Amino acid sequence: MSRTSYIDLHIHSEYTQNNGLSTVPALVERAVSYNMDALAITDSGNVSGVPEFYEVCIRSGIKPIIGLGFYFADDSRFAQSTQKYHLVLLAENNIGFMHLLELAERSFTQGFYKRPRIDFELLETYYDGLICLTGGLGGVVDKYLYANKKNDAVCFVQKCLSLFGDDHFFLELQDNGLKKNQEMIAQLLKLSKETGAKCVVSGGSFYVDRKDAFKCNQLRQAHGNNPLDGDGYYFKSPEEMSSLFSMVPHAVQASRAIADRCAVLLNMDKCSQIPRKDDDLSIIRQLQGCIMKA
Repeated sequence: MSRTSYIDLHIHSEYTQNNGLSTVPALVERAVSYNMDALAITDSGNVSGVPEFYEVCIRSGIKPIIGLGFYFADDSRFAQSTQKYHLVLLAENNIGFMHLLELAERSFTQGFYKRPRIDFELLETYYDGLICLTGGLGGVVDKYLYANKKNDAVCFVQKCLSLFGDDHFFLELQDNGLKKNQEMIAQLLKLSKETGAKCVVSGGSFYVDRKDAFKCNQLRQAHGNNPLDGDGYYFKSPEEMSSLFSMVPHAVQASRAIADRCAVLLNMDKCSQIPRKDDDLSIIRQLQGCIMKA
């Protein structure tokens, strides 16, 4: 398989419950058709899709990159705030995956209010082995910038750089066909120059094909969730992403560099035995038993 310059590091599957439409087999099949040799899963608030994703990727010759789109409390996980921010964490190695699961468990047992949440205090304990992406339009940095809270955005970026280091923290650039995307790309590139934080391109898809946009919004609205604007949240090819971000080829290449660094090794037999319909906490705890010993 030829190596593409772009690997998608931010994808929602149907395990982003009542929000995402993409099935794991369909995502992996499309990745194979795109000649991608790696792919990430970053469902919002849970890792319930990881067992199926890991198994299907391995059987298809794709390296699975395991992540989670966390809900982030910008004050404290114990505060009953209705603000909703996203933060994407990718496991770089087995230590990172163990920490990802620790954060996931505590998001339910300590930080649950409306949804499972983590905060910076938890990140300071469980950051090792993790790569942090800012999460796109729903992320902390983008939302601060869009609300004209530049100082808050800079402060958050600086805290993350101090914690993760500049090789493990990235400002996430996305283009799903919205004017807001273009505004954020410009602001994030400027923020990158001001803070020294690196940028990476990601997709942030919720469905595989553009034609699935309407069906995805039907699913979302049927469960009381907001529809997605436009029809640009589909799983784009490396060629399309390279074209969309031709002005920042280094941010496209960063996705490949990050993908090359990520390697999580799980016990395939144990992973495949985890019931797909177990509750989120049960799946988290079963996945902890799937991590291969060094």
